[in-house]
Amino acid sequence: MSLTPFQLGLLSHLAAIGLLLAGLLIPPSKLTHNQLALAFLPPIWVCHIYSWSVGLGFLAGVQVLWATELLLFQNPREKFQVIYHQPPPPSPPLKPTGESISKSNKESEKDDKPKHIRKEPYPTNFRSRLQWVFKLHISMRYVGWDTGSPTPNNSLPRNGRKQSRLRWLLNNMLLAGLCFLLIDATNAYQHLDPYFQIETPIDSVFTLPLSALLSRYTLGFLPPPRLVRILVLGVQQYAVFTLINRVLAILHVSFGGLGLFGEWWGGVESWPMLMGSPAVVWGSGLRGFWGRFWHQLFRNLFMSPAKALINVLGVKPKSLPAYAIRIVIAFFISGVLHAATLPRNIYSVSPLRYASFFWIQGVCVLLEVMVEQMLGDGKLKQRAWWKRYGAGIIRLLWTVVVLYVTVPVVADELTRVLRVMGLKPTVLLPLPLPKNNKMDRVFLREIMK
Repeated sequence: MSLTPFQLGLLSHLAAIGLLLAGLLIPPSKLTHNQLALAFLPPIWVCHIYSWSVGLGFLAGVQVLWATELLLFQNPREKFQVIYHQPPPPSPPLKPTGESISKSNKESEKDDKPKHIRKEPYPTNFRSRLQWVFKLHISMRYVGWDTGSPTPNNSLPRNGRKQSRLRWLLNNMLLAGLCFLLIDATNAYQHLDPYFQIETPIDSVFTLPLSALLSRYTLGFLPPPRLVRILVLGVQQYAVFTLINRVLAILHVSFGGLGLFGEWWGGVESWPMLMGSPAVVWGSGLRGFWGRFWHQLFRNLFMSPAKALINVLGVKPKSLPAYAIRIVIAFFISGVLHAATLPRNIYSVSPLRYASFFWIQGVCVLLEVMVEQMLGDGKLKQRAWWKRYGAGIIRLLWTVVVLYVTVPVVADELTRVLRVMGLKPTVLLPLPLPKNNKMDRVFLREIMK
């Protein structure tokens, strides 16, 4: 029985992952960093290129970038360390004097900082090394790792104030439930809007029943169709990413509380939010939207090639040319990788148009940085409050305008896939479909002409 090309591609994909793990298990005393890259990267690339050619584009693209990151751009066997958060040691009893109380308050403030940690370098024991390498392979964001970099990883959203495990679980269960409701609501809306069902422009007018429904919940004001559809897609994407991340976090932290998982797997610190706060747009504009608000799953994969090129060219890391190199390379790779997520059997979908959305974002981010450099962005924080607020409003408007103009490029391709794959059914919210939809059918025929 012969295997299909897709099955062979899947086996090739798994073989490449096995080669990566096998290479990382070899101690640096046996193979140096350069020798390891020369020995393992070429066969890994060959396997992933074949997997890409037979339909595993996105998975192959992510894994080939990840293998290149670990074997070429980074040196995890000699520089990386696993971080284990440990409870603080018990403090000795203090006498109830004013001086002792003040000292205990200062010590409690210090305990809020992540000082009680243990770091594990590359182990010498094979069994420990196997666990160490597996943890590394699933840590694309380097959560729970000390990479030896002098600059901290500021792309990770902060967990906020330190809180108990029970309170953390309750808060995240509420967040997961809210995301589930948002997904259900956006799925229900897509059943009512013709844009998500037939080939229509994103600016096409609403059907009469949908207009009446929207007017009912917006106090008579009918928002622009493009804005509503962009918000529906954006909220849906945000809720899906957050829900998946929070469900995994709740399970692991719950098992950690039961003693089934250790602190690295089941600790609160090991599960920061995947998505950031939209408030960063006020202070950072479009680059804050893509650099800190939206998920940073592949940030390290995109930035390491740029950093390597900057070092080769001898450009100052904090200069404008260095920033331009990082932006161009990161958004170029992002566009190619996201285009690989589109199915190949839907011929009306354009991967090039889909990728161009991310390339346009890179150009706009670079333009934003250049303008703020000319205006002296570093001095804005030292100016009067009304100037700082004015700059925040300008950044917010700039980000909204850029997304309003450019999102249809990617939204059209996503909805074409959605129409072929089929709309998702709702779970909790009923579909308020009209009983007599003759007027809707007439409207659909008119816009299809």
